[in-house]
Amino acid sequence: MNPILQFIQFSTEQRKHLLNVYRSGTDPRMSRRAHVLLLFADGWTWQQIRKALFLITI
Repeated sequence: MNPILQFIQFSTEQRKHLLNVYRSGTDPRMSRRAHVLLLFADGWTWQQIRKALFLITI
């Protein structure tokens, strides 16, 4: 596992921005990335995120 992604913390403004990106849905790829970052920040593991969002690793 990538040690950088084991702990992520965002400021209130950063979190609001990511939520706006996620909710806007104007760019599906950016929306998905924002969603993954928010889940990591909420303490989800990579395995949980992969299952919940049907992601694959190559």
